[in-house]
Amino acid sequence: MFFNLEMTYSNTINLPGDVKEMIPEFFSGSGDFLTNTSCVLLGKDDKNRIVGDVVLPQWSDSIPDFISKN
Repeated sequence: MFFNLEMTYSNTINLPGDVKEMIPEFFSGSGDFLTNTSCVLLGKDDKNRIVGDVVLPQWSDSIPDFISKN
């Protein structure tokens, strides 16, 4: 499940079988697709942390900052 941008990027660079395509929303708009506004229960990750909003890379301060820099 997609929940961490930094980890997803690392996987696509280091694992040849892990292919992703970035949708246009990664480059413009509000970035609402990165938040779990409906509070859907998405389970836990492999480190037993609850999955909710997408974890942004360390170089971004917020969702609008991420979209702008991306």
